[in-house]
Amino acid sequence: MRGALQQRVDQIYEELSLSEQLAAQRIFLKLVEIGGDEASGTAWKPVRRRAARSEFVGEDEQRVLTELIDANLLVSDAPVVQPEPVQSAIAGATVEIAHEILLTSWTTLHGWIGQNRQSIALRNRLNDDVALWQAKKAEGDLWSGSKLGQVVELRSDPAFKQVLGGFSDTANQFIDASVGWRDRQRRRVVLGLSGFSVAALALSGFSLYQLQRVQRQRVDQLALTAQALLATQPVEAEVNAIAAMGLSQSVFVQFPNHPQSVAAEGSVLDTIRRSSERNRLFHEDSVTSVAFSPNGQTIVSGSWDKSVRLWDVQSGAPIGNPLMGHEDLVWSAAFSPDGQTIVSGSYDKSARLWDASPESWLRTACQQLQYHSIFTNPTSDVAKLAKQTCEKLDYRASNSNQHPKTSSTAVPFNEAVDQATQAANLTQSAKTPEQWGTVANHWQQAITLLQSIPPTDPNHTTAQQKIGEYQKNLQYAQQQSTK
Repeated sequence: MRGALQQRVDQIYEELSLSEQLAAQRIFLKLVEIGGDEASGTAWKPVRRRAARSEFVGEDEQRVLTELIDANLLVSDAPVVQPEPVQSAIAGATVEIAHEILLTSWTTLHGWIGQNRQSIALRNRLNDDVALWQAKKAEGDLWSGSKLGQVVELRSDPAFKQVLGGFSDTANQFIDASVGWRDRQRRRVVLGLSGFSVAALALSGFSLYQLQRVQRQRVDQLALTAQALLATQPVEAEVNAIAAMGLSQSVFVQFPNHPQSVAAEGSVLDTIRRSSERNRLFHEDSVTSVAFSPNGQTIVSGSWDKSVRLWDVQSGAPIGNPLMGHEDLVWSAAFSPDGQTIVSGSYDKSARLWDASPESWLRTACQQLQYHSIFTNPTSDVAKLAKQTCEKLDYRASNSNQHPKTSSTAVPFNEAVDQATQAANLTQSAKTPEQWGTVANHWQQAITLLQSIPPTDPNHTTAQQKIGEYQKNLQYAQQQSTK
């Protein structure tokens, strides 16, 4: 039944237009609840949620909702489309997923849920409290503290609006009311502090603690946004991942002993690899090899499913997506003594080296975006934070203190980057054939330097990728110089 159901729902989904597929994603994610409790050690699991018909808005959602009900994938206690006079009679109508098994057997839906489960849980919890608040409109039912900070951050997240459909009008009223009540409470506190210096110090410390919690939650939200945007907006996903990593490294967020965010590290690794695999809690086949990192914080595992995976020891959570590349089962996997590299052996007669350093993942992400307009001219706060993170890392530098694996060809690589930077800067103002000729000359020098890097050097793969990109820029500059 699992295979037949998945094939059927895949066929229905693939026949939808792009906008209708997005609507289908929003519909299904509104009909999911997150069971279990990861904080207490109970694994999370998706369960069906019965939703009010009023939660589904817009023509696309209404049209796709009708198709899914007609296909018996969803069930409703009233028709989707009714003449106007009858609409009031079905105001209390509900809809839910017809088959519980669909939550786990349809891999596409299971992947959506895995990527957005924290946002789903927060949204559903909010909807429950909104229903209580509507009955009496009591201030005691409003949200405050970290819960309110999380939901305000989520509301402003474009990925949440696109993937989950944002919050309903009633939920937004509840959030606005909560923000207003919080602000009134803060003003009362400020007015009451004038004669109580000790209390002022205590409240100040509490405010810093609350701010720290909000910043830590923002790290997780940026990482979630990166995951949500990975398939459709990879550049924005990479920017959010870098911003998450940068914010999680701040002294304020880590004080006094808060560990580095696994979610942030994983999001950076995922964006630079852009793997099509979904995060899973387990391998898909037998595990053949496991090993601890030298610092005891990370586990590497190899499997018959041809993948290598990294796991966080403290939480048991996977770090990023599987490392794919072997063509047969992985027989062994181990860390280097310094913990910076993983080596894996496979029945495909190959041994592969994988970078295991989060800082190296971050550096790669920064290098991929260094000439993109989102970095050269950042407009959003997230883009500015990501650029500041890369500048602090100094990703263009390649000295021995920053790159343990830097080879003797690091100088040509850096010179190539410098030449490309000059070319990119001159492109902004070039107008005459002579100026475009200078731009072309810089691109040509950058290409020549990159071509000199041998295959054995760690920079070789990046150099080869850049050569193709620079050649296109060179061709454009040469065309402009002949006009």
